[in-house]
Amino acid sequence: MPGIVPQRDIPEGVPLPPRYATAPADNSIASIMENVRQAGLAVATGMSALAAKRQHVADTTELAKRKMMIETDLDDLQTDIRGDRDLHKDATGYYDQAVNNFEAKWLKDLRPDLQAIVKEYAARRATAGRRRCR
Repeated sequence: MPGIVPQRDIPEGVPLPPRYATAPADNSIASIMENVRQAGLAVATGMSALAAKRQHVADTTELAKRKMMIETDLDDLQTDIRGDRDLHKDATGYYDQAVNNFEAKWLKDLRPDLQAIVKEYAARRATAGRRRCR
């Protein structure tokens, strides 16, 4: 494995084999500390970008789960209404009450920004489902 040989340690006139890398001659403490600082910043930037991507994936996954929950609950509600003749009289009222009860389940443990997305999606789906109850 090639090593790094500081230029100041190589005598003049001695040819270097091609497998050896050389470090710059400036090995002062200030130069080394600046290199360490830059490397630290690069690592921190990479880690924060990785954390942001990880959070985005987690948020997307959670939104997909909530959308599936909404779809399943509303489909089951439609099936219940269609299957019970007693519910046909006041289908829209029953539907609205059930959707209001489901909303707490759909929004449980979500951040406010994700709650807004889920609320908007649920409202659209509930409105479309309510039209079918008439």
